[in-house]
Amino acid sequence: MKKSKPLTHAQMIERLRVRYSAPEWVTLTEVQPECGYMNKPRRTDMLAISTFPSRGLRMAGFELKSSRADVLKELREPEKALAMQRFCHLWYLVIGRSDLCGLDELPANWGLIVPHGTG
Repeated sequence: MKKSKPLTHAQMIERLRVRYSAPEWVTLTEVQPECGYMNKPRRTDMLAISTFPSRGLRMAGFELKSSRADVLKELREPEKALAMQRFCHLWYLVIGRSDLCGLDELPANWGLIVPHGTG
C-alpha cells in the first residue's frame, strides 16, 4: 500500500486554525520569542492564545513538520523549541503524517498532533 503524501505546512496551519478558532482563540504564525538585530532569528510556526477566562487563559505553541528529517532535526535541537516554549502552557509537535514521529520519541512535556480531515 502506497503511503499518502504528508500534509504541507500550509495545510497543517489551516487545520489548526479550524481547531483553534475565533472567538475562543487568537492564532499567530511565524512568531519570534525575542526581537533585535543581535538575536538569532528562531521562529515558532504557530501560537494559539485562548481568550475566554472562563475556560482558562492559556497559550499553546506548535512546531510543524512534514518530513521525518525535519522531525529528527527538531528533536536534536531542543533549545530551539525552549526559546518559545518557556512562554507556553502547552507545546505540540504537529506532523503531516502519522508515521513521521511516535509519542515515545518526544520530550516528556510535548504533545503530538496529527491533523486529519479538515480540522
